[in-house]
Amino acid sequence: MTENGETDNFSAADHLKVIMKHIGQQIFDYVVVNNGFIDQERLDRYLEEKAVPVEASVAELQELDLEVIEADLVSDTEVAWHDPHKLARVIFDTLYRGKP
Repeated sequence: MTENGETDNFSAADHLKVIMKHIGQQIFDYVVVNNGFIDQERLDRYLEEKAVPVEASVAELQELDLEVIEADLVSDTEVAWHDPHKLARVIFDTLYRGKP
């Protein structure tokens, strides 16, 4: 989610560009983006705080020379957080892809 007054209208690529600018170089090979569904009830709670989901354009991220990994990362809790177990599975699968 965006942070009201801090990252308004930031896309996933915008977030990465800011990080790379501060670091001074491109250090990422992959980016993991959520493609899971966030129900309206949870979205409405964030909208009350003027927060919205971060848009993740695959094409825009690929222009940054990143491999984009899309996965359902949404938790089953009352808030639309990333589920740490789902995220860990994606990272593990990516790191060990093609290895015995």
